[in-house]
Formats: sequence, structure tokens, C-alpha cells
Amino acid sequence: MARLDYVNVDRAGDDPRTQFARLPINITRMLVHAPEEAAGFLDMANAFRHGALDPRLRETVILRVAADEESRYQRMQHLPAAGLAGLSAGEVDAISRGDLSRLDPRLAVAVRFVDECVSRVRVSDATFA
Repeated sequence: MARLDYVNVDRAGDDPRTQFARLPINITRMLVHAPEEAAGFLDMANAFRHGALDPRLRETVILRVAADEESRYQRMQHLPAAGLAGLSAGEVDAISRGDLSRLDPRLAVAVRFVDECVSRVRVSDATFA
């Protein structure tokens, strides 16, 4: 259950409506409680989504962060994107479980990298290499 009410963008000012139009999902309804911060967050999210990172690798990172942080919302939001990026159901399961043996080496390193970032806030030299 949400701790804050979703912003009703139909009744909000121009800036919240503009930000919501960029990504019309519930997380944006929360973010627009602080429209300037929402703008920065959405800039970063769009750069990550449309940047140079391979979509399979991007969705691997997102799904693994969701698993590490036990974020069901994030996982559910990104399962369709993972499929569109070309991740199989087996790969998604392996990412979620942290089963590196079932992933190609590049995705396995990404999972290990995320795990180290989330749990230790530091990536080991071996993983970074």
C-alpha cells in the first residue's frame, strides 16, 4: 500500500502533467510530488533506457537489482521489457535466482557486479576485470 497518494495529474499543474506524459506509469505519479526531482529522475531513466547499453544487459541489471532489493514492483514493470530485449524465461529465472551457471558469461558478470554493488557498495577487482 502506498504511503503517499498518487498525484492526480488531471488536476495537477503543467509541470507534473508534462513529467507524467514522459512516462505515464504509477511511479511517475509519485515522483511528481516533487516535479523538479521527477524531471531529473526521468532524464536519467531515459538515458539508461535509450543509451548505448545493450538492452539484454540493461534488463539483466534492472532485474537483478529488483531481486537483490526484493522489489516486486520493479520486477513486474521490467518483465515485459526483458522479454522484448530478448531475455528468455530461463535467463530471467537465472537472473532472479543469481544462478550464474545458467547465464552467458557477459550476463553472469553483470549479475555479480550488481550483487557486489548492492550488498557491498564496492565491486571487487576480479569482477571489474
